[in-house]
Amino acid sequence: MKTAIALFFTLALPLISAAQMEKLQLDKGNKAYRDSAFDKAMEDYDAALERDGDLAAARFNRANAMVRRSAKMAAEAAKMEDDSLRTAAIEAAASMTKKAASDFESIAKLSQTDEDRNKARFNQGNAHLLGGEIDESIKAYKEALRIDPKDEAARYNLAYAQSLKQKQEEQQQEQDQEQDQDQDQDQDGEQQEQDEQNQDNQNNDQNQDQQEQQQPDQLTQEEAEKMLEAMMQREKDLQEQVDKKRHKATRSNIEKDW
Repeated sequence: MKTAIALFFTLALPLISAAQMEKLQLDKGNKAYRDSAFDKAMEDYDAALERDGDLAAARFNRANAMVRRSAKMAAEAAKMEDDSLRTAAIEAAASMTKKAASDFESIAKLSQTDEDRNKARFNQGNAHLLGGEIDESIKAYKEALRIDPKDEAARYNLAYAQSLKQKQEEQQQEQDQEQDQDQDQDQDGEQQEQDEQNQDNQNNDQNQDQQEQQQPDQLTQEEAEKMLEAMMQREKDLQEQVDKKRHKATRSNIEKDW
């Protein structure tokens, strides 16, 4: 009898362990996520997925952890003084947000309910927005709203992403206009130099038309100095935009939990 009982428990225990291990790893990942230990959370979610690759909650929460980890990496990168280290950290954060966005897209396609698809699309939008991919974030938020028109969080984030896009377009228009002005100014400067050379070769009996041409050239020279200052400032601004684009923290709502 004792042998039979021992045999029974010897067979049953592994079966119970296998059934509970996935949930145990998932719970550990969720706890690490709540503690902002996102690397640990991803490890636990990976362990759960190794046992059950179809565990939807683990896939979803792992992508969430990636988004939160990338945001943390971007914040840490902004404080780095070493340019090479900062660039590497920014690129790593951007790569992680892209992977998270891709995972959320796959999750949305595999989800069985509209609620799950809505959550995945919403968080996909957040990942794109964090990575500076504004157009992609707008598409994801619109898809989330198409699935659930009452999703106010998606509506808010969509409006925010659209405002960023509008601001971006306005800045681009201003830059294009300034660039056109710079080109015109450069042409005026070249013409001015040519006029001055011609003037040196001319005698003092220049006609009135030549004198009138010199006057606007002098005004253009003053404008050229101001334009040079503007170009230097714009160059600085453009570099800052490149540095901040991938790691700027947005004011978007926090991810939806599974």
